[in-house]
Amino acid sequence: MDLAYAAGIRRQWIRLSTTRGQIDMPLARHLLISLHLFGSAEKFEKCLAEESLLTSSANPTVRLKEKALPESKKKAYREKISILLEVKPGIGMDYLWVNAYQVTRWLNENDKDWLLSEITRDVKQKNSVESVVSDEDEKYATILKEGVENLYRIAQKQVRVNIGNMLALLPRKVSRERATRKSFPLVSEQLELHLESLWHFRLRRMIWTMSEIARLKLPPNSSSLKLLTTVPHVACQALINHFEWDLDNMVKEGIDGEVMLRNTGVSRQWEGPPGYDIPMGGNAYMEMIASNSKL
Repeated sequence: MDLAYAAGIRRQWIRLSTTRGQIDMPLARHLLISLHLFGSAEKFEKCLAEESLLTSSANPTVRLKEKALPESKKKAYREKISILLEVKPGIGMDYLWVNAYQVTRWLNENDKDWLLSEITRDVKQKNSVESVVSDEDEKYATILKEGVENLYRIAQKQVRVNIGNMLALLPRKVSRERATRKSFPLVSEQLELHLESLWHFRLRRMIWTMSEIARLKLPPNSSSLKLLTTVPHVACQALINHFEWDLDNMVKEGIDGEVMLRNTGVSRQWEGPPGYDIPMGGNAYMEMIASNSKL
């Protein structure tokens, strides 16, 4: 178990920012995410082999001998194109020209009828599969539209309204890849419509924290904020300053979280206060602090 996760520190547990060309996360989390994505070492090796095949097609290191017979070359090149179409279904000539130039050029000059027939057949198969809209698309879209409002409620245990948490509302698993395809167009529309920004998520958590401070009659200061929330202190201050909140009066009068959120007037995709698009945790944050200290 990851120590931070075990300790309940979930904020910025997964980070996709890079530092010196590497993803800014501990190695153990790379392994956990790899296990989640691929399921097993065998599946990972298979995917890696497929990517290697695509790379080798773009820059072939092993070439057929110049004196090879046309029929043997034709067979080898046909096999390579067939494998590419199996690994990347639906690709067209533009993709092949960029990623398998030598093979595509030879087949285009010497075996064009076969090449075009294979690409046309593959594209038709892909389109026929993707053009079928699932019978459950409308039903699932309605479930998302109604269920997502519960995710946005001001409560103690809040989660960010991302694609994974929205798909978890459905009665059966729908992969993220399928949800963005033509088989679930209405579901895809709902996912895009209700996706929450990081700053809106921080805002919801901050409002709940302030309502708890009022309910528990705690002093509205930084100590109380640190006691009740893991929202970064910098973000808390940025929100207070941006909305010009008078915490003392607000706590005295009591706070209705839902009303307070509506009164902010920001959308669920709000990008946050101007000037605060900076790291607030992890190695990137520590490097930024170290860099600023040297100035």
